[in-house]
Amino acid sequence: MDSILWQKIISIIENNERFVLSSHINPDCDALGSELALAEQLRSLGKTVNIINTDPVAANYRFLDRKQRIQQYSEKRHSRIIKKAEVVIVLDASGGWERLGAVGKALAQAEAIKLCIDHHPDATDFVDVAVVDTEASATGELIYDLIMAMGGSLSNNIAQSLYAAIVTDTGSFRFPKTSPRTHRITAELLVAGADPMDIYRQIYEQN
Repeated sequence: MDSILWQKIISIIENNERFVLSSHINPDCDALGSELALAEQLRSLGKTVNIINTDPVAANYRFLDRKQRIQQYSEKRHSRIIKKAEVVIVLDASGGWERLGAVGKALAQAEAIKLCIDHHPDATDFVDVAVVDTEASATGELIYDLIMAMGGSLSNNIAQSLYAAIVTDTGSFRFPKTSPRTHRITAELLVAGADPMDIYRQIYEQN
């Protein structure tokens, strides 16, 4: 990954205080885990962070968000928050604002700096700065890289969120984009406290 692009992202983060994170409609575990991990890192720096998605968190992913940080978009509730945001970060959802559903329309009108971090090879001309790595197995890999580039640490919550993001988007490490890098990252997440058995049970064995 181009370190110059990360430095652009880091500079924007360091010089702003109010952030909104969002992702695509019907967010999967990669989207949600990436949002939660990045939000925790930003909050550790004293930033104000709101995660706002169009659709609710699926039942089998709610274990990642026990504090219910992820909000479902409501124009009445969120219009002021979006208007005051200094930075909007779109995760796992290159391609355009329409991929985000109703919240995308609101975010498109925001005066905030707009960023996108993704591993899909879709258009990024709807944002100001984009980091896209199509060799990454999941957006969660990129959020790990960003947190490390910022000198951050891996809390148990961050490790759990990113491990869940990566394990689901790789089909439990079966898909072609699974790489040595993927396994190196997930090894670090395990050291930091990610619990593979708990993640598997929560995602795949809930009735």
